[in-house]
Amino acid sequence: MGYLHSYRYFFVLILLSNFLYGQNKNQNQSEVDFLVKQINAIQLSGKSDQVLEASQKLLTLSNNLKNEKGLSYANYYLAQYYYDHAKFKQSIDYAKKAQKYTPYLEKDKTHSANISSLLGGNYLLLELYSLSFENYRKALKILETKNNKTSTDSLTQSSVYSHLSYIYENINKPDSMYYFLQKKKYPKNNRFARCLYSKRLFVFRFWKLSFKSK
Repeated sequence: MGYLHSYRYFFVLILLSNFLYGQNKNQNQSEVDFLVKQINAIQLSGKSDQVLEASQKLLTLSNNLKNEKGLSYANYYLAQYYYDHAKFKQSIDYAKKAQKYTPYLEKDKTHSANISSLLGGNYLLLELYSLSFENYRKALKILETKNNKTSTDSLTQSSVYSHLSYIYENINKPDSMYYFLQKKKYPKNNRFARCLYSKRLFVFRFWKLSFKSK
């Protein structure tokens, strides 16, 4: 009887431990999800310093939790921050780190495509057209595998088409340039996506003009 009592106690202890572990895991994921949404909202407000602070907070939390979603998003947001501040090499470093979490990215193709698109934008402004083209094409291929595209996906595609047309313009291939210009269509019903695109377009146009004036 004593042996049976001990076995039951041990069994209940295992069940309780598993339950508590599951509860903690869900709570930790909720913290990561909350920070991701918070940073999206901060980006909409245009407060770039707060984006940096919140992204670093997300990175620290996700490192402690070993949370792939949080790690990928934190590095992506940092890459965006440095892109917006025209620190393209730093942006590339963080974007490459964001790409490392393949198991998660296979489930979040929108995010995966956005990372490749951001890399393409960095290389474009550094006038590394082959690398830019490679990453833009990768973004398009990722989105081609999605059955139900969001307005963010459509915006990413249109942004990629626009920048590919610019690449072909610079390598003197007008037919390809016009082909991609005709493909771009921007969705109107996603405020965050439009805001993000507007920021990237501003950085792109500003630095394109700066390079041409040199």
